[in-house]
Amino acid sequence: TMMSGKRSFDTLSQIDHEEGSADVHFAIKVLSPVKKSKTGTQYFDGTASDGTTDLRLISFHGGLRKKLADLKEKKKPVLIKNCSIRKSRSDDKLEIFVNKNSTVPPSPKKIKCKVEKRPEVTVAEVENVMDYTQIDITAKVIKVCPARAVSTGLLQEVILVDSTGTIVLSCWESNIDKLEENSTYDFKFLTVKSYRVEKTLQFSSNTIFTPIDAVVIAESVYEETILLKQAEIIGVQNYTVHYCCINCSSKVYMLSDTTFSKCSKCSILQHRRLQAQASPGFARVVLMKTTPKRCVLL
Repeated sequence: TMMSGKRSFDTLSQIDHEEGSADVHFAIKVLSPVKKSKTGTQYFDGTASDGTTDLRLISFHGGLRKKLADLKEKKKPVLIKNCSIRKSRSDDKLEIFVNKNSTVPPSPKKIKCKVEKRPEVTVAEVENVMDYTQIDITAKVIKVCPARAVSTGLLQEVILVDSTGTIVLSCWESNIDKLEENSTYDFKFLTVKSYRVEKTLQFSSNTIFTPIDAVVIAESVYEETILLKQAEIIGVQNYTVHYCCINCSSKVYMLSDTTFSKCSKCSILQHRRLQAQASPGFARVVLMKTTPKRCVLL
């Protein structure tokens, strides 16, 4: 429930409920570029911090971003006037909503916000990195997909691989067709984002990528020993059809709005062919060599 009257918060830890109008002091920890929503509306978001507590901030008024970015660059705390505190539509957590009537002068307060060192990570470690964090990573490009128009602009998806796994890198507009297949790059200032339940990487305005001579070796995959036995099929218990992984043949979860799928077992990310093709089938059948009867998965 929104509280009536205007409140002033010296620290983010004081915020524990929604407010229709508030003044808030904080330091800017993370600030995204201006983006487009699914409806075409421009917005930006980021992370506000008082040194101990972090809150998401969001605004649909792109003109305010430059003022916030200037204060962030100068490492000056911010006083957001006439903002509101509301619950996020995605996870119900409280966030700072900066509206058209908000102003963003520097704050007279001293706020010590710990600036974390930009991490250098592997693909597998991206899973544990918070959204909007900028990271450095070395990876090989194994697939560059054709650019396609989506609701927020022109998008090209690139699959990166290192010795720990694969991940999608989203390239927008000016960054399309900049990477080559089978080339290895040293990436700096890539931004971690979540799409549905999957972590992805995105170019940011300050991303740097440098081609390097490196061989990325995928880790060895355990292969089960295959035993051949002669037997007679005397019945079929059930039959199911699903897509299987090109690496380990486990079930692959399909997403309706993307051309990529992820294996449920080895987590290998793979591109789904769009043309019609025969789907792999698995049958649980009853075999009898002598006795007893055995059920196996074919």
